Amino acid sequence: MAITKFSNKDPSETILVTYDFSNLLNLPDEILMNSEWSVITSTGIDLNPANILTGAYALNRTSVSAYITGGINGNVYEIIVIVTTNKNQILKMSGSINIKVQ
Repeated sequence: MAITKFSNKDPSETILVTYDFSNLLNLPDEILMNSEWSVITSTGIDLNPANILTGAYALNRTSVSAYITGGINGNVYEIIVIVTTNKNQILKMSGSINIKVQ
């Protein structure tokens, strides 16, 4: 599993996060087919951490993206995505994001 560290995000911002799986794929024949997203609170308390995911997820041949909004100041969230490829690989990436008033 690859781990990413995203830049700090202010609770008032909505930002796009992207996970690039191209180095894990057998290109050009292998492409992403679907993705599943989840969020956990690594630091702090948030009873509904998945609420930071907003809008539709974008999926292209080698990467997936989602918009992140809100969050509780001082919390650190772990955003996890699991993708399936047309060659039946199941791949996972995780990224953490700090929420800080700027």
